[in-house]
Amino acid sequence: MLDASSDTVIITSFIANLLAILVGLSTIIKSFINRSRLDKFRNSEQITDSYNDKFELNEIQNEDDKIQKVIEVLTGRIRKQRAISLFLFSFVVLVTAYLVFFQYNQDSYLYKKKSFLFDKTTPFNKIRDELKVLIVPFQKPLNKANDVEYFLKNRFIELREEEGLNITTKLLNYKPVVSFPEAKMVGKEYNADIVLFGKYDSDKKLQLSYVVVDKVLAAEKSKGRTEFKQISGESDISQGYLQEDIDEIIYWALGIRSLRKNDYSKALSYFNAVEITQNSPFKTKLEKAKLLCNTKLELSFSTEQYYKYAIEQNFVEFSYFELAYFASEYCNDPELTINIYNDELTVSESASSLNNIANSYFKNNQFDQAEEAYLKAIKLNPQSLFVENLSLLYKHEHFKKYDKSEEILLKAIESDSLNTSLYNTLGLLYLKEHFNDIIKARENFNKAIRINQNYLEPHFNLAYIENVYNNNHRKAIQYLDRALKIAPNDASVYYELGEHYQFYKKNYHKAENYYIKSIEIDGTYANAYSRLGDLYRDNYKLYTKSEENYRIAISIDPEESIFYNKMGILLLDHMKKNDEALSYFREALSKRNLTSEDKSIYLANCGLTYQRKNDLAKAEEYYLEALTHDDDYVFVNIQLFNLYDELGKYKLAEKHYKKAYETDDSKKSVVYILSLKLKQLFS
Repeated sequence: MLDASSDTVIITSFIANLLAILVGLSTIIKSFINRSRLDKFRNSEQITDSYNDKFELNEIQNEDDKIQKVIEVLTGRIRKQRAISLFLFSFVVLVTAYLVFFQYNQDSYLYKKKSFLFDKTTPFNKIRDELKVLIVPFQKPLNKANDVEYFLKNRFIELREEEGLNITTKLLNYKPVVSFPEAKMVGKEYNADIVLFGKYDSDKKLQLSYVVVDKVLAAEKSKGRTEFKQISGESDISQGYLQEDIDEIIYWALGIRSLRKNDYSKALSYFNAVEITQNSPFKTKLEKAKLLCNTKLELSFSTEQYYKYAIEQNFVEFSYFELAYFASEYCNDPELTINIYNDELTVSESASSLNNIANSYFKNNQFDQAEEAYLKAIKLNPQSLFVENLSLLYKHEHFKKYDKSEEILLKAIESDSLNTSLYNTLGLLYLKEHFNDIIKARENFNKAIRINQNYLEPHFNLAYIENVYNNNHRKAIQYLDRALKIAPNDASVYYELGEHYQFYKKNYHKAENYYIKSIEIDGTYANAYSRLGDLYRDNYKLYTKSEENYRIAISIDPEESIFYNKMGILLLDHMKKNDEALSYFREALSKRNLTSEDKSIYLANCGLTYQRKNDLAKAEEYYLEALTHDDDYVFVNIQLFNLYDELGKYKLAEKHYKKAYETDDSKKSVVYILSLKLKQLFS
């Protein structure tokens, strides 16, 4: 946890210690040798020729004086060597003590309160219910004992407890982070949304920095830092003295999270807490967010009153169109978006506004209004994008105008022959709708690739054709490998590879690795978490891990019904939690843009849950409602056959059994029919 200069001190001190120990050991050995010589000499008291030369005794005539001279020299050497050894080992002790003191000052919080201050070095829970703030140790100069990270964490704890902010914080035992890319890397590793780090300058002034890891939030202000400021103590941190910019992004992030959940009251309270300068480029976004909340809540003033107020207060002005686009981007509330776009249309009926309001109508299942708006937009401006959107609407089950969808796409291609998206959309129309024309689908996907070899979607679609229709998995992987070469850092490519290995190659280990790689690139890729959940549920039987991944997918995209249905199946079939499963199936049914197939599946699952709960009347009710959306649903007809057979309603049981095997011959059994007829006879 030291900077470069600190490392130099450590290395130099270590080398000095090592040399001192070696010299000290050498000196001690010499002192033992001289001690041995002295003892030996005292025992013999004989002066040899070697002693005369070694101790310069030639000038001394008296034998006793010579002996005394040798004893004095050897004794002196022993004392000197012991003194040197003592000095060297004292030096080692002092240097070691200095290093400990040095390290203590560098990371005083590490020694003083390690168990209390440092969280376990485990990642945050990936479920996005809270804003996850990671604090890493700051770069500090020598002898700078400061618990700034600890105070910083305490401030967030206080904000959570006193102001009810939905924040969770970790203080990580890690080396100091020195750059934004490094901070982002650490943040991804620990599933953080925001990473805080900092450093001192030569005057011991402190600078705080942050980097936003969450993909949605990072679109606004991905990184930032404060000016260097002198802090005098804990109060400067607890009062937010160094945190103006960081507070801004924290409150903004919490506000956006609440806005995405359509909790406008809480979102407004967060947005009102953001304090920014008059000339901040962030101001426009903030004012849009506030106006959006006020428009929905009708707490303060109408939209018109707001514009008047904005002009008086010298706020940034923006149009209804900008506000509606902001609403479509940040809210799961098509009705609010539609209302604002309608305000825009009273001022100016532009093609873009009409296209966008049509998209909102489509999202809100108002299909006829969507068609009307698309047609008006195309009349004003026959742009390819508007035509393509209308074609997607016409192939929806509400219209099922497949020929009309084909007609307008072909017409759009005539006037915009290099538009790859049109070819791809036309290819999907031929592939998946009533045309079922694989040759035409392949032809259009290949046209899109010839125009733009880097366009990924047609590669995925061609791989799908090879896997599903041709059973040619080798050819399919060639298309996916091409996509990987085109975009080696695109999460969708790894997701498609994961599906390929999971469903067609049955190589679950490879599939798992590809899904994990997809998530590493894009932590907000909900479908990758969902597929991991499927893998752990169906192939590995790891139900706890499956549940974790489904919950993450739901937290990322709470409007996707299929995630709730998958969670319900897990809870019903594998964890035996019937009531909890039922709540997830009902939540799936509450979502927008459900197809008839979706509704029949979710209703059938509700019926199955009630059947498991032995509430047969409720089960029958849900099964019958499921058949109103798909009369040929084999599973539901079989379940009703079983249910009516159990209730003794044999004619109804026979009716649904016949319906099931009319749809699927494999269900046909003469024994079942004979059994039902006999039961009717004897009843």
